[in-house]
Parts: sequence; structure tokens; C-alpha cells
Amino acid sequence: LFGKIGFCLLRKEMLIVELLAEEKMKKRRNDSLVADTMNSQRFFASNMELLKA
Repeated sequence: LFGKIGFCLLRKEMLIVELLAEEKMKKRRNDSLVADTMNSQRFFASNMELLKA
């Protein structure tokens, strides 16, 4: 019985760790998406400057 409880707790821990890792990955992906958007906007702005010049 105790082994079963310990196993369940261990699995719960593993799931929590996996969820946290997934959240981190999502956040990192979002951060890089934001960075990409910023870069493309900067790129677009510099191209507009070139067109105006």
C-alpha cells in the first residue's frame, strides 16, 4: 500500500515538473515570437526609411 502511495506521489511530482517545463518552453517560445516581431518591425521601419530617402 505504501509503495503505491509513494508511486502516486512520485508520478504527481513528475507531472508537475513536466507541466512546469512545458510552461517554461511556452514562455520561451512566446518571448522569441515577441523578439521576432520586434525585429521584423525594426526591419520594416528601416526599409521605410530607405524608401523615403
